[in-house]
Amino acid sequence: MTTVVPTSEEDPALAVVRFTSELAWADAGPEAAEEQVNRLCLEAQESMVMGRWMDLASLMLTSADLMFSKVSDKDLECIFTVICNLVTKPESLDEVHEMTKLISGKIIQQPNDKPAMRLKILFNLYNLLENPYSRFFVYMKALNLAVNGKVTEHIIPSFKKIDSFLKEWNIDIKDKRALFLGIANVLKESRSSSKDSFKFLTKYLATFSGEDAHTMDEAKEEAVRTIIEFVKSPDMFQCDLLDMPAIGQLENDAKYASVYQLLKIFLTQRLDGYLEFQAGNSALLKSYGLVHEDCIAKMRLMSLVDLGSNESGQIPYGLIKDTLQINNDEVEKWVVKARTAKLMDCKMDQMNQVVIVRRCTERIFGQHQWQTLRTKLSTWRANVANVISTIQATNKITEDGSHSQAVQGTPSATRAAAAAASSSSTSTSSGCINNNNNNNNNNGSMIQEQQQGNYCMEENNNYNLELLSIMPVDRSSSRMLGNTAGYVTDKSKNQNLASFNCPGHIAYTHESCLPPQNSNKPPSRHCGSDYYRDPTCPRR
Repeated sequence: MTTVVPTSEEDPALAVVRFTSELAWADAGPEAAEEQVNRLCLEAQESMVMGRWMDLASLMLTSADLMFSKVSDKDLECIFTVICNLVTKPESLDEVHEMTKLISGKIIQQPNDKPAMRLKILFNLYNLLENPYSRFFVYMKALNLAVNGKVTEHIIPSFKKIDSFLKEWNIDIKDKRALFLGIANVLKESRSSSKDSFKFLTKYLATFSGEDAHTMDEAKEEAVRTIIEFVKSPDMFQCDLLDMPAIGQLENDAKYASVYQLLKIFLTQRLDGYLEFQAGNSALLKSYGLVHEDCIAKMRLMSLVDLGSNESGQIPYGLIKDTLQINNDEVEKWVVKARTAKLMDCKMDQMNQVVIVRRCTERIFGQHQWQTLRTKLSTWRANVANVISTIQATNKITEDGSHSQAVQGTPSATRAAAAAASSSSTSTSSGCINNNNNNNNNNGSMIQEQQQGNYCMEENNNYNLELLSIMPVDRSSSRMLGNTAGYVTDKSKNQNLASFNCPGHIAYTHESCLPPQNSNKPPSRHCGSDYYRDPTCPRR
């Protein structure tokens, strides 16, 4: 916002009156010019003393057109900053609004003469205003100036804040309609993305909900325009226009019923429906600037989306070929186009000649689509609840099992490791698994290898799977490494293999300590942490 900084003792408003008066009467001669300048300055002083700010603004704007043609942009901006600053003087909001209308009307009179500067002056005026409705009024004038002066690029960035502007202005339905339509016209003139213009056109049409027939007639032309923009757009494939009363009134309209039918084909039917319509309405399509080849391309994509919406999630290549009326070698090309446009999330199974669809865009999102979404969310919620229940049940079983094992003196980690090894007997990890061909059950023993984090198992048909030792294993010599144990027991042969140094005591749970399967018989007294003497070892 521009700030007025006094550079002399004379009031800025009076200085502007003097400057503009001298400029206006410059060709009348010195004497006549001086007389007129003095008269206008006295009149301006009287208005300032009496507080007639409206009269002062009118006096200052008398030579507005002359200033735009003869004054530099810098001086012009300074002059109008002083003029616009007058809106801060009155106490009455009505007077402020009248002054706003007067000043903005003068600014937009010649839109083709310095339109960018005129638009900047309007923005300065907007920022000086405190009345929300006066701000809205100036903004609408800026929209018209941008379109007529072809400087739309200066006002388009403000459209991103339009929602906050609406909250500030608090305008009624009629003003909202004028605003949305004005923005749509600006976007159309600037040749911006068709989606942006279409967005504000739909906002405009949405304001006609629940209106009487006479009021609805006002929206017919814009309803037709919205339909044509949707059909023309190469990157719009979804809309809710069919649910709008302003669009629905066209269905039985004698002049625009065919346009409504065209929209319905694009949103609910496939390519064959469009081709049938085009055969009888080719002149209509041309009159609205629709290109037949572009319509076919769009309808092929929308037909492919419709195929992907079926429950099976698979589309045979042959069905795509017939529906889109293309050759066999073009099927994958159109699938790629649909993926590129983000209409489908799918993959092509060339071996089976089908397209597997994971997700596709709905052309319309009405009551049926909302119901489908609700069903899917309910199913997902139930599945998540089942997963949570399963996890909680598993945790409870684990906690109960740990408590039971702690009572029996067996570490829970031991049984967990044993269960893991038992359930993964077909594992292909780097641990060694020695299967006994004569054993038909899943019992056995496990040695945990600390060095590599793997498990070695050997089958035994006499005992449950239990942890024999946590001593590391030397695979090359098939013996347990350590200071206290120097051999392993080959239970399949029921004999002990001599090792390099037979110790007097063995530091692992002896097989006699392992209870039979499904037995609750307590272990012998010598089992547990005590050292048990192996009878096969000679006494020292």
